[in-house]
Amino acid sequence: IVLQSFRRKILEVYEDFILSYSTDVLPDQDRHSKVLKSFLHWSSTQKINQCATALLQKQELDEMLHLHELNAVRTSLLLVICSVMLHLEDERLKLPLVAEKDGTPVFKFPRWRLKGKPIPEVVEAYKAVGAELNVMPFCSQFIPMNVIDFPKNGSIIYHPSILPRHRGASAINWTLIEGDKKAGFSIFWADDGLDTGPILLQKECPVEANDTVDTLYNRFLYPEGVKAMVEAVQLIADGKAPKIPQPEEGASYEGIQKKSNAKVNMAQPAEAIHNWIRGHDKVPGAWVLIDGKVCLFKSHFHNYGYF
Repeated sequence: IVLQSFRRKILEVYEDFILSYSTDVLPDQDRHSKVLKSFLHWSSTQKINQCATALLQKQELDEMLHLHELNAVRTSLLLVICSVMLHLEDERLKLPLVAEKDGTPVFKFPRWRLKGKPIPEVVEAYKAVGAELNVMPFCSQFIPMNVIDFPKNGSIIYHPSILPRHRGASAINWTLIEGDKKAGFSIFWADDGLDTGPILLQKECPVEANDTVDTLYNRFLYPEGVKAMVEAVQLIADGKAPKIPQPEEGASYEGIQKKSNAKVNMAQPAEAIHNWIRGHDKVPGAWVLIDGKVCLFKSHFHNYGYF
């Protein structure tokens, strides 16, 4: 009970998305073609919108549509957006605006749960879409299991680390704080654990010496994550998506990083300080006390040796 309460609390500070896909069989002359529909649950808060870029903004939506158009003979894509916890009416939030302009239904609910229990009206609105697959990039709410298990093809989640390493809500931060030489993301099948489900696919990249959360996200985790989501859905549509159990060896979980626990310990070695600063750049921002609080960004590590 304590763990679940802790999970709900820390996950509220991250963005939520759910893409749900539904397939129908329609006649197409002498054969049938599959029509792939999607239902997207998208949520954001003002705080989070300042911290991260939405994984699926308008340009990424266009890319997904384009990639599916390349295979339009057997697959087409129709988006339905369900917005939960949309607290910020902001021009930057392109995805729901595009959906509404296109005549796509947009649902707005404050949360999935109330006092620890699923809200029936929200769950029923979700079920009415008839989704056959949930896709959840940066899913941060504790989604009810009757939503996770509802689609016949289950639910998949994007997580910005090479699982089972760096489970938890601050995976990108800890990849840099720990000085990892490689980073990446996992798309995995949701279960009732925290980032513990079977792996569908993973992608890796080298970590550059002076990478920050922003540079790593924008260079690889963000653009390649969008492509990988499309790839994962296509694998499921083709019946070729694997379910690879996560090994226990190498598994780790780290807590969420926020301003209150981002203070730099200046007694550490130089490389550890460098990793701490870039692992909080720009959010939540590493800081020290020098005549007041001073935030540190754009750290560079130089090993000059001894003369």
